[in-house]
Amino acid sequence: MTRISLLIVVLLLNGCALYSPPKQGEPVGPAEILLAQAQDKTAAGESEQAVALIERALRLEPRKAEGWLALAQLHFDAGDLRRAEQFARRALQFAGADKRLAGESRALLERIRAVREAG
Repeated sequence: MTRISLLIVVLLLNGCALYSPPKQGEPVGPAEILLAQAQDKTAAGESEQAVALIERALRLEPRKAEGWLALAQLHFDAGDLRRAEQFARRALQFAGADKRLAGESRALLERIRAVREAG
């Protein structure tokens, strides 16, 4: 093996040693990072900033059910039932085989329906 080939192999192996795969539940990719930031903003009571972050995430990944559900919940909390329902339906549409997301979307739709009937 030539010196250059050996150097390349050593550099490649060294680079592999530095890489560690993401831990389970850790955000992966720009959309998930934005959604995690939105969660922090929501927890801090900064709903407008959370909505902006979620909308950015959904521009990157428009089929991201988690984003649509988070957006629906924020609009529900703000009393905008029309938009909350619209976004919850979209979350349900994109939930696919994810039973947790589908269930949470259905539950929010039921809460929206109950508020409308009571009001």
